[in-house]
Amino acid sequence: MLFDRRSLLALGMAGAGTSLLPAASRAQPAIPDKAVRLLVGFGSGNGTDVTARLLAPQLERRIGRHIVVENRPGVSGATAGEALKNGPTDGSTLALLPSTTMAGRLTTRDYPFHPLVDVTPVTLVGRFPLAIAVSPRIGVSTFEEYLAYLKGGQPENLRLGSTALSDAFVHLYGRMMSRAFGAAMTVVGFRGGSAMITDLEQGRIPAALSNLPTLLPAHRGGRVKIILLTGDRRSAAAPTLPTAADLKLEGLDLREWYAFFTSAKAPVAAVDAWNSQVRSLLEDSGPRVELTQLGLDVEGSTSEEARAAVFEAMKQWKARLDSYGIASVP
Repeated sequence: MLFDRRSLLALGMAGAGTSLLPAASRAQPAIPDKAVRLLVGFGSGNGTDVTARLLAPQLERRIGRHIVVENRPGVSGATAGEALKNGPTDGSTLALLPSTTMAGRLTTRDYPFHPLVDVTPVTLVGRFPLAIAVSPRIGVSTFEEYLAYLKGGQPENLRLGSTALSDAFVHLYGRMMSRAFGAAMTVVGFRGGSAMITDLEQGRIPAALSNLPTLLPAHRGGRVKIILLTGDRRSAAAPTLPTAADLKLEGLDLREWYAFFTSAKAPVAAVDAWNSQVRSLLEDSGPRVELTQLGLDVEGSTSEEARAAVFEAMKQWKARLDSYGIASVP
């Protein structure tokens, strides 16, 4: 099983690996002297892509190496993890992956990579809530008005777009939102955030669920209107937006993250060097403000802390799947 005693022991051993290496080994130059590939498992306009393209040039200036952002769109964003698994092992390839990509492994038996085996976390970048946004064409400005809209008796009112990870996640989000909203919601899956936002703006779907960094630029531009954030913490980027906790909505405690990863076979010295460079960048006031404005609560970490976050994210999503009677992959 994925979350047994052996997994916990392996997690602890992996965390101890860095500190057990000889000091001379850790002191060697670590980041290869070549162009760096930064993989993103989503198309342009998605929050992951926007975050990667914000950080890449600033990280490039710090390390003195060219960084090429490569979009590898695919279900769950897993194509980026797969490319990392099968790519160079010298630390010259990174991927920016969200926690939901890790959770995708729980719903697909032939998932192309294992988050606890095939990739190595470098550091967390930041955490964010999911958001519910409505089309400007339905005449809704608040969550309370949206609830009234849902009870209008029209089946099309109950449609909710989502960049869900898989059919299992479509079912999960549908059940979660149905319970929270007191209405039988139908979730419509989209392959990318840009297409979903376009359909939302033009009224082809009345509402959508996605991560805040994906929806916030469209909200600011008046293309859609965010009416609710999941979780219990208001966003510094949009402090007036209410949370699920503010509105006493149960079961919407969703709070996700982005993290940098590299090959599981990358030298520990390379992982340490990337961790140092990225965390230093995240502590810089300029990038930190820019990331905050995207909707992220900036949070760097050690590689070991990021690995623990992967384990915890998968554990939480498995519990959610189990609680709604949706089978997960062992």
